[in-house]
Amino acid sequence: AKDGAVVRPQIDGQDVAVHQVLGMIQRQQALKRLNGVLFGQKHALVAVNDVPAAPGAPRTATEADTEWLLEGQCAFVAEVGLPDPHERMRAALPKRVLRGEYRIWDHDGRVAFAGFSDAAPDFARIAPVYTPPEYRGRGYATSLVARMSRELLARGKRRLFLTTDIANPTSNAIYARIGFRAENDDWHFDFVPPEP
Repeated sequence: AKDGAVVRPQIDGQDVAVHQVLGMIQRQQALKRLNGVLFGQKHALVAVNDVPAAPGAPRTATEADTEWLLEGQCAFVAEVGLPDPHERMRAALPKRVLRGEYRIWDHDGRVAFAGFSDAAPDFARIAPVYTPPEYRGRGYATSLVARMSRELLARGKRRLFLTTDIANPTSNAIYARIGFRAENDDWHFDFVPPEP
């Protein structure tokens, strides 16, 4: 499309409403052609570094944890500025818990959580990772992500991925200590209807 032209995406010849896109794009192309926001940075891990263990231990989330996880995931989405609708999270999260895709770090109660999903037979994506504000700075999420990463690699995953918030140097440093290495930038584009 020429600059300023409206792009109407189609699937099987039918117009579809696209509200947002998240993905990789050449930085200069995005800045020249579209009003995009640099959203995050994709990182990959193939081996876990040794990191100091926080007090407590990980466990697999159960149905009894679902509401706590949902509250935390909604807080995470709001904090990071993701456009995920709460209804979608409310529908998806219980299924992920039943599939065993969430881990919780317990230290005299729940203090952090992390989720994962299979990306392919040999790959997994880690997301979300969240520590409520009152428990931050104690290494809970670092220990949890390191342990979960070891678990996934031991299950036969060869490569793990996650996306970090560019604006959060703390999480970026934590993931680097665990062994994640930056691979590419992710851009976020919101599409709004053209003004009449």
